Formats: sequence, C-alpha cells, structure tokens
Amino acid sequence: MLTRFPNGVPMHSTRQRPTGFPRHLPLLLTLPLLLAACGGGDANLDTTPTRAMTVVAATGKAMAGAAVTVQDAAKATVGSGTTDANGKLVLNLPASAAAPFLLTVTPTSGSAQYAVTVKETAVNVTPLTSVLAMQLLGTTPAATSASQLAAVDGTKIATAQTQLSTALADAMRAMGVSATYDFVNGPLVPGSSTDAADKLLDQLAVKVSGTDIDIVNTSGAILAQSTGGSVPRATGTALLATPATPTARQQQLMAMVPGTAAAPVFIEVALDELLPTQPAVGYDQIYYKLGRYSAEDLIMDKTNKPKKFAELCEANGQDDVVTKTANVTGATLIKPPAAFACKSPVGTKPGDMKTVVVGPGGKLYLTDGHHTFSAFWNADGGVNQKLKVWVKLTDNLSKLNEVDFWSAMKAGKKVWLKDGANRPIVTGQLPQQIGLAALGNDPYRALVYFTRDAGYIVPEASTEFLEFYWGDWLRSKIDLAGYDLTSSASYSSAILKASQAMVALQATDVVSGGNTAASLGWSGKLDTKALDDLVTPTGKLTYSIAYKKTLAK
Repeated sequence: MLTRFPNGVPMHSTRQRPTGFPRHLPLLLTLPLLLAACGGGDANLDTTPTRAMTVVAATGKAMAGAAVTVQDAAKATVGSGTTDANGKLVLNLPASAAAPFLLTVTPTSGSAQYAVTVKETAVNVTPLTSVLAMQLLGTTPAATSASQLAAVDGTKIATAQTQLSTALADAMRAMGVSATYDFVNGPLVPGSSTDAADKLLDQLAVKVSGTDIDIVNTSGAILAQSTGGSVPRATGTALLATPATPTARQQQLMAMVPGTAAAPVFIEVALDELLPTQPAVGYDQIYYKLGRYSAEDLIMDKTNKPKKFAELCEANGQDDVVTKTANVTGATLIKPPAAFACKSPVGTKPGDMKTVVVGPGGKLYLTDGHHTFSAFWNADGGVNQKLKVWVKLTDNLSKLNEVDFWSAMKAGKKVWLKDGANRPIVTGQLPQQIGLAALGNDPYRALVYFTRDAGYIVPEASTEFLEFYWGDWLRSKIDLAGYDLTSSASYSSAILKASQAMVALQATDVVSGGNTAASLGWSGKLDTKALDDLVTPTGKLTYSIAYKKTLAK
C-alpha cells in the first residue's frame, strides 16, 4: 500500500519488518557460496552435538594414567582417553552413540577393569563393576559380541547390582555402604578416607580365571564367587575375618612333607576329616558296594573274604583281607573282629591307595577315593564316620591362602567343579563331607564305572577324575532319561551303547578337558565278557539295582 506526501510524491509504508528477519539476510545467504567458490571454510568441521561422560576408575586407589575406551551398543569405539591423577576422565560422546556402553580401563600395570552402563553422566570402573560386566555379558568383556552387549538394559543392570549387593551384604554393612548403593553410577571418591564405597574397594580384590570370579578380602579368603556369568554366591566368610588358629592335629598336617611316586608318604586319617574335591558321585556305583556288603552281612559266617574288609585292606595298600579273619556276624568296619588281618603291611601297594592334599589351615582334601570312602561311610548303618584309613599325601599347599589354594588345585586338575547334572559350580559349593547325604548323584559317572573293562581300562597312571571326563563326553552320546535304570535289561542296554561309543574312538581323539581317549584308558576293543559279568547273580549291576530297590520301599 502506498501513501503520498502532501506534495503528491508517493512514499513506502512505515510498517516494520517481521522480527528476526535481518536486512542483510541476502548477503548472509550468498556468503557460503562465495566462500566455497574461492576455497574458504573447513569441509571437515564436525558440528554434531556431543554428550559428556565422566569416568572414575579406581581399585580403591585411583587408576591414574590408565587408558580408557568406550564402546557403544554396536561395539564401535565412541570415546577414548587417559585418566588423570585422580583416576578421572571426561569424554565427549557423539550424538550417534547408542547405549549400552562398555567401558574398558587398562592401567599401566595390572589387569583391565570394565563397566557396562546405560547412563552417561558418571560411570565408575572398578573391580566390582568388572564383576557386574562379566555377569551381564556371560563372558569376559574383552570377548563379548555386539549382540551380547546390545542385549543389556537398565533392568538387567539393576538386577545384577541387587544380586551382587546381596552376595556382599556383610562386607558392605561392615564398611558402611548402603545396601542400595549403585556400583556403576553411584558416587565414588578414589583414595578417600571417608568415602564408604572407596573404603570397601580397599578391603577387596577380585580374582578372575577364565569365567571364574572370586571376590576376596585382604587375607585372600573368598567372600563371594561366580562362574560363567552366574549369580554371585556368598561363602559366609566375613570381610574382616582373620584365619582361625589351626588345631594341634592341623598343625601336624601342615608340617608334613608330601611324598613322590618313588617315595610316597602315608598318613592315617579319619573319614570325617576328609573334604571332597568333587560335588557328586555315581550313586549306582556305591549302591553296588553297599548292596554287596549288605548281602554278605546276612551270611557273614559263610563269607571267607567279606568284600568290605577286602576293600579296606586294598585302600590301605595292604593287598587283600586274610581269609576267614573277618567273617564274624555283626562285624563292622570301625569295629572289626579281633582276628581281622590284611595280607600285607600298610603301603605295600601304594598304587591302590587314595590321595589327599593338605590345604590352608591344615584341612585335608580328598582327591581320589570319594566312592570307596563314601561306601565305607554309609556301610554298617552309617556308623563309620570315624573310621581310620591310610592315604597318600601328594601335596602340601597349606601355606597358600584360600583363593591361591583353589587356583593351584584347578591348575593341577585336582578338583572337579561340575555338579551331578554337569553344571559348573564354584568351590564354595563343594560339600563339607563325604557320604551319600552330602554328595550329589551323577548318573553318568556311575555309567562309566559299569563300562570299565568293557569300554575302557583304567591306566596305571591315570589322571584324577578320569571317569568324569568320560561321563562328560558320554552325555552327548547317550540320553539316560530314555532308559529304566531300575531294570537290568534297560540299564545293560545303556552300558552296551556307551561302551560301543567309547571303543569306536581313535586313540588320539580328544574326549574331554583336553584328554585323549588313549590317556583315559581307551582300549579300542569291546569286551563283551565284562558286560556279561555285570548281570550275573553276583554281578555289580545286579547288586546295585537290588540295593536301589530296597531304598524305594
């Protein structure tokens, strides 16, 4: 619209331009084009918004000068840097980075620590967040896949935190840490004398071996454990506990020097002193022994060489029972007849004897003989817990703390950490005594026992837990759920199939645990006579099934 001055000359309207619309806009719009035309500007300038993440890395004291890497849900690296003297680092994450994030902190010396988080503002990376990371990912964080990482969410992290807090409840309470403390995103002041969370870290250490985790106190006593990403399990040991003073007997054991194959050392022990190094046995194998013992007890005066006394002599390295020295009605292992005698002195046949290791505090750990000694334990109505037997001392590891002791036992393959269903366990789940009431049942371990001589022959120098390695392998070859193990015919069919699978291997085939078939006693030839012997009137399977049926009554 035009208006006119009084002289009639038209003039423009005085209405204002819209707010924020600069008069020089045309020039601004053309400036980038001019710059581009003459080569100006920075084509690599990234104007994408970023988000700040504050990392605090500590093991009690600050992890200074440690390399930090942050990976997002796709396992793409979205941030990196080095911590300062206080173990801190502020990183700028690109807007495209998607949670959850995996943080890896690698110190100048020592083990890397990890954390998994969906929150960004403040993230702690400590030995305890490493435990959570392994639990959430089900594997070592360095080996995790993008799909494993992407599957983690806030709910899973909260659940894992609660489980860890439960396992460490006593330790947290002792240090004044709230039961609801957030290990990953809660406040943490490394090196502080007043910060409860940092004081807790000062009193703890985390030992990792493969997928096994032990959380220990400063004495090396295990407070909590997990394996394969399982829920951490408290052991009942207090954070500030001091080792108990060994008894005179334990001090005596701690002072002993172990023997060698050429010069074995024998010690006499009571059955109730022995701690198992496996969580399960094959019940049906022990049922055979108990069935035979019971049957012979009924006709003891007519049994020239009672099996239970013969096995006691054998276990002591004394060859066999002397004929007609133990066949007295009512005789028990712990109260044998006055005339009871073995053919040879103790240790004459050391290869027949069972083995033990002295552990921390002078405790005795049984590494071979769980079935034989459990049969003794349960024989005679269960009165033999104090029965004295002779064993070989192979190792004295009493100078080690608890966590180092179990590390040595694992390295030496002197402990079997799978339950009767072949599920991994931690050392804190091992039973505290032998006998059927304490030990679980592994039916495949019994199956292997019945294949002895038919499918394999026990080598003279056999590895510990030989039958468990065979049983581990047989689980993929035969499903015992498809057999009636109270039927001689059905059970025999399972034993035959297992034996056939064993002899079909080649000597160099790996069976389990890195052991070849040859090292586990592979024969390559099926012995059908050994199978037939199982089901005779006095056969092992016959006694086992008969005894098992008495338990069901």
